[in-house]
Amino acid sequence: MKRIVLGAVMSVMFTGQSWSAEGAVPTVDVPESFVKLLREKYPNTNISSVSGSEIPGLYEVVMGRNVAYVEESGRYFVFGHIFDMEKREDVTALRLESRALVKWDSLPMDASFAVRKGDGSRQMAVFTDPDCPYCKKLEPELAKLDNVTIHYFLMPLDGLHPQAREKAESVWCSKDRAAAWQSMMNGQQIVSEKCGAPVESVLAFAREAGIQGTPTLVRQDGKVLPGYAPIERLEAWLNGGG
Repeated sequence: MKRIVLGAVMSVMFTGQSWSAEGAVPTVDVPESFVKLLREKYPNTNISSVSGSEIPGLYEVVMGRNVAYVEESGRYFVFGHIFDMEKREDVTALRLESRALVKWDSLPMDASFAVRKGDGSRQMAVFTDPDCPYCKKLEPELAKLDNVTIHYFLMPLDGLHPQAREKAESVWCSKDRAAAWQSMMNGQQIVSEKCGAPVESVLAFAREAGIQGTPTLVRQDGKVLPGYAPIERLEAWLNGGG
């Protein structure tokens, strides 16, 4: 699938009204006829918003927690992420981030292990995959945080990383899960073990909550931060930033 490079994505509510966000390109009204077309073609789909884009004839369609891009016939949908190469931003991830919330009390904490740093006062959850490159890149940034409790949820994506489930199982079955996790993410081998790790329950929760990739971070107010972030971004986000 080809990646479509887009300078920015604008949001237009399902009524066809347009609005502009800071830094967005000029808004484009979505024709009422196109909205009607989508409603008629997909009556059982929960389409919560439709957006214009810089690319003529290409629209963003938000369906619950999913985002897709569709051409003007309404027939062909592209599922994937759009990247702004000038700003080096994942536009789709930012769009999803602005909408996504996960109830903290709904997290299956019994399927996680925690790392406490300092007074542990700030709480965050990390959905992660042992073979995910950006998960590995994130770990040194998480290590710089202080006064935080990090709840790790092992979420191996088998389709992308065939060995990730076995590695997640080994971490979960270790006597010291946090130490085993850090060792593995630092490239060290750990003893392969099996004990019935709660991988399926984590994956099931992720599907229900709309968590589609790793790493995905959740803070106590339910705000979601998808993907890698440097320490400055993590600190701002943990302290209540967007």
